[in-house]
Amino acid sequence: MNAIVTSAGSSEYRMWPASVRTFISAMPQCLQDDSVPGISLGQTAPRRWQNIAKFREAFNLGLDCAGAMVSDDALDPPDPKIWNYALDAVRNFAGYVPTPLVTPLQLGGVSVEWHAYGIDLEIWFRSGAPPFVLIDDVRDAFPTFQGRDSHLSHAYTALKHLADRSG
Repeated sequence: MNAIVTSAGSSEYRMWPASVRTFISAMPQCLQDDSVPGISLGQTAPRRWQNIAKFREAFNLGLDCAGAMVSDDALDPPDPKIWNYALDAVRNFAGYVPTPLVTPLQLGGVSVEWHAYGIDLEIWFRSGAPPFVLIDDVRDAFPTFQGRDSHLSHAYTALKHLADRSG
């Protein structure tokens, strides 16, 4: 199984423990499982394989950023369980939505964000709590939301609208 990692030759990468170097379980080369609880993507948009590559790259850039911050003692190392959970939670949208901004958070967490097509969506993944989600839609096609989203139902609704608008 391949893992998404920061550059294996980077000094930041070599400084992290082996358990942290295997961060994120691989995103399948073919995202055949387009199932998202309560959402049917159907033929919302044509599959865009270049978006999937950019999606992976966004997570890698987030990890590189985390590595640099860990090296400067400005951040805790990424928690592989949290980053895996984040990737698993949003990976089925990779071929349908713009590339997210992936930012490391304190205590090993990660923020995955989209600010496009009138939709602002931020999902903060941290250990020990359901994801915290911020959603705003300038078109008011769905409700604004701010709070814990245990099953990511609010986030998935926003991502579905984002997929529709970017299609």
